This record gives sequence, C-alpha cells and structure tokens, in this order.
Amino acid sequence: MKRPRARRCPTGKFRHPDETAARMALQGYHRGRRPRRGEQTAYACTSCGGWHLTSER
Repeated sequence: MKRPRARRCPTGKFRHPDETAARMALQGYHRGRRPRRGEQTAYACTSCGGWHLTSER
C-alpha cells in the first residue's frame, strides 16, 4: 500500500491527512528511517485538521 504524501500545515509542521497516515509514518520512524527526530506519538491539529507527530508523550 502506498503511503500518502505529507503536506505542510500553516504552522509549518508536516501535515498527515489522517490518523492512519500519521501512525504509518510513526512506525517508519521507530524502524530507524529517521532516528534523529524522536517522534513518539501522533495528534490531531486544530489549525489544519490534519495530524502531526511529536516527541512529547
């Protein structure tokens, strides 16, 4: 299954279109694809209606 591309939120963060896409991206981070970023969880954004990843728990 092809992962949807993330776009930018007005806040400047990467916007994932839905929770599933954000969780898929998060799994990729945990597999070592981007080890320096440290994302731990996904959350819904009130600014853009999309989903973002954060290192905060």
